[in-house]
Amino acid sequence: MTSFSKYSIVAARVLMSLVFLVNGLAIVDQSMAVRELVEKGASPGIASVLVLFGRGLEVVGGLSLALGILPKYSAVCLLTFLVPATLIGHAFWSAADAQVLQIQVINFFKNVSIAAGLVFMASIENQPGLKAPAGLFKGAFKRKASV
Repeated sequence: MTSFSKYSIVAARVLMSLVFLVNGLAIVDQSMAVRELVEKGASPGIASVLVLFGRGLEVVGGLSLALGILPKYSAVCLLTFLVPATLIGHAFWSAADAQVLQIQVINFFKNVSIAAGLVFMASIENQPGLKAPAGLFKGAFKRKASV
């Protein structure tokens, strides 16, 4: 694997993880997601727990993917979250009007594209991780001789 390939994979993983980290860290308001779950029949308590669980999964999976810690597994976990979230949250086929339909179609296919990227990430063998520069910790954990 060339240096360009290694850096490209790391950059792609970091960029891919940003959407999950931004959502998981509550930078994006999730009150609409809770409302939609309640409208579809979930109790408010269950909806809040599901959103909280989803956020946790997005943060852990996003950080893991970005840092190269078990990147194949983190990509699969994020994909497992993304598919049902897309089907529930962006069900364009049940949109009431043209404006909602357009927004849901765009978001649905955005998530399909993200899913394709996660499938690609899960298929890459021997992915490089984000590592400290060589020699950064050299000697940091050695005991100094006592005088």
